[in-house]
This record gives sequence, structure tokens and C-alpha cells, in this order.
Amino acid sequence: MLFAVYILCHLIFLQRVLVMVALDVDALCACKILQFLLKCDGVQYTLVPVGGKTDLLVSFCACSSGFVIILFQLNIGQLP
Repeated sequence: MLFAVYILCHLIFLQRVLVMVALDVDALCACKILQFLLKCDGVQYTLVPVGGKTDLLVSFCACSSGFVIILFQLNIGQLP
């Protein structure tokens, strides 16, 4: 278990993280906290606001050009 955490930590520093955020207050607050944590650790990330399921698919296809292995989705389950 500890080895898996060690590998995951090194992968985060080597790769760019994709953060997809729904456009509501809860998701935006969670995004701000996550941004702070990623900046403190020096992790590169791409932030994508998502307004609907079609936006989710289009932005994932546009941003995941082979360099994203870690994806955070904040409050995406409630999208129309």
C-alpha cells in the first residue's frame, strides 16, 4: 500500500492533472481548495469548467491528448 502511494505521488509530479468542474457554488469552492493544494505541491494542472454533459465530453476529448492520467471531476454527477 505504501509503495502504491509513493508511485502515485511521483506520477502526479511528472504528469499534468486535468480538473473538470461543474458550474455551481459547491464545485467552485472545492476547486479553489484543490487549486491551492496543487499549487503548494507544484503540480501542473488544467482547469476546465463544464456546464453540461456535452461540454464534459468535448472538453475531455480536447484536453486528454495523451498526457492526462489523473482526472478530478468536481460535482459532475449533477450535470443536466
